Amino acid sequence: MAIGLFICTSGMSVMNLSGPITANNVTVTGGVNVSSMTTSSLTVTNQFIVNSVYSIPGTIIQSKIVLSTNTLTSATTTFYPVDGLSQSITLSHSNNKIRISLSGTMASFPLVDITSFGYLTIFRDSTSLTSSDAFASALGHNSSFVDNPGIGSAGIVIEDSPGDTQSHTYQAFISSPLLGDAVAFPYKSTGVLLLEEVSD
Repeated sequence: MAIGLFICTSGMSVMNLSGPITANNVTVTGGVNVSSMTTSSLTVTNQFIVNSVYSIPGTIIQSKIVLSTNTLTSATTTFYPVDGLSQSITLSHSNNKIRISLSGTMASFPLVDITSFGYLTIFRDSTSLTSSDAFASALGHNSSFVDNPGIGSAGIVIEDSPGDTQSHTYQAFISSPLLGDAVAFPYKSTGVLLLEEVSD
C-alpha cells in the first residue's frame, strides 16, 4: 500500500496497519502498531511499536520519582527497608529495563573507637539487586569514633530487567554490618528514588 500523505486524528486509541507501507508523511495522534513501514517523516504523539517492541532503543517510556526526608536509623546487621523510599512500576513490555537511581546523604555511627561501615542497596520486591553477597557489593561509607557520625553523599544507579509486565516494587535498604553500630539514610537531607522504564 503506497500513501503520499496520511493523517489520522480520529478518536482511535491504536491504529493497526498491515505492511509493507510506504509513506512520505504520516501524522498520528494515537498509538500505531505496524508490521513494517518505510517513511521519510513520521510523527506519533503517543507510542510507536514495531512487532510489539518499542522501535527506538534507549527511549524513556515512563518515569516515577519519590522523595523522602524521613531519616531511618538502623542498627541491624541485615538489610532493613527505608520507609518513604519505595516505588512500584510496571513495564509496558517485558524486553524493557528499569533504570533505578537512588541518592541522598548517609551517616554511620560507630559504637566504639573503631571504624564503622554503613551499607545502602536497592531491593526489587524481596530480592537485593546488588548480588547474593550484598555486604560486599553494596555501597559502603566509613566513619570512626572521632568523627561520629561519619557523613557522606551516597548514590546508586543500576539497571534491572524483570523480564515481565508485572508490577514490581523497588525500595532503598540500609544495614550496619558491625553489631552495635548504626547507619542512617537519608540523613538530614532529601532522599531521591527515581525509576525509569527504558526501551530495549
